[in-house]
Amino acid sequence: MKSKKSLGRIIWTLLFGITLLTIIVMLVCSYASTKKLLTDRNRLSQQSAVNALVASNDTLQNSTEKELEELANSSVFKQNKYDSKAIRQGLNMARKGNTQWIHIHFGSTKGEMITFNKLPTGYDPRTRPWYTGALNDDGQIFWTTPYKSTDTGKMQTTAAVTVKNSQGQVIGVLGIDLSYDNLAKTI
Repeated sequence: MKSKKSLGRIIWTLLFGITLLTIIVMLVCSYASTKKLLTDRNRLSQQSAVNALVASNDTLQNSTEKELEELANSSVFKQNKYDSKAIRQGLNMARKGNTQWIHIHFGSTKGEMITFNKLPTGYDPRTRPWYTGALNDDGQIFWTTPYKSTDTGKMQTTAAVTVKNSQGQVIGVLGIDLSYDNLAKTI
């Protein structure tokens, strides 16, 4: 009778151990597969977020370049005689039509700056990176590296292009300051 009790106890312990081991293996496998699934989903989510940011940035740059080229080739700049008043009116109309632009400005080859925001005394657009970069990339859109605006304290960039009159002479550089606020909202 004692051998039956000890054999029953061994079988009971063995069954309990196998059951416990099975439960532990199932929990570990479930944990591992759930972790892998969540990691994969997170990676896919990150990839789609990056793709959305790249697409948003490309759309912003492409639309800005198109509008900048159209504005630089508009009749406001193609007159025989330089007319700062007509340029100011043309830029004013253009800036009211776009909410993504922070500033629009035109710097002439003589150092005159046409803009709608206050500038420090003695400001010479010909010394600015957007102006010199556009002159060096004659005919191409020049993009500055992103920088922090002194006006708003937010990140922005400037797209600029040289402007020629009806005789093909460079009369200045047209620039548009763009905010990264929409990209920040997407992020």
